[in-house]
Amino acid sequence: MSVLNTRWLYSPILLIMLLLGGCINISAGAGPNAQLYTLPAVHDLYCDRYLIYDMCALDVDSDGTADALYFEDTKEVFMYDKEHELRIVGEFGLHPCAQIMDQEMKGASNRLLTISDFMPLSQKLGIKKQLFSSYRRYSPKVDACQSAIASRDETPFGDPDDLGF
Repeated sequence: MSVLNTRWLYSPILLIMLLLGGCINISAGAGPNAQLYTLPAVHDLYCDRYLIYDMCALDVDSDGTADALYFEDTKEVFMYDKEHELRIVGEFGLHPCAQIMDQEMKGASNRLLTISDFMPLSQKLGIKKQLFSSYRRYSPKVDACQSAIASRDETPFGDPDDLGF
């Protein structure tokens, strides 16, 4: 009889846990409510490999928002928050095709600062997917800029006639 009594004791507790568990969204990086829930920033700087580039998100004033995205190897900023332009340009090089982040790009970039070692891979991938989706909107401007630079008739080290030889 004691086994029967303990079963009835745990059944309501288990039922409550199951019902409440259905209301909790553990994965902030997926689902229709992903935009509504944001984790606090755990970094002022987060670097990772994206396709073939090593890129970093930087929070220059420790307010939990990404203020610049830059290439780790060259330290060139390719996207930045206009509000922090002077500070960013003073500390980093500015890529010739750098873009100013809009609110959607800032939101996606801010989520990079929340990535931690214990975060599930699916959530990390969701954050990266959102970043790529936001960045894709800038592609026409960046492509046009890069084409214009490539079409210039300049040698990488300037005009040889300017060397005084």
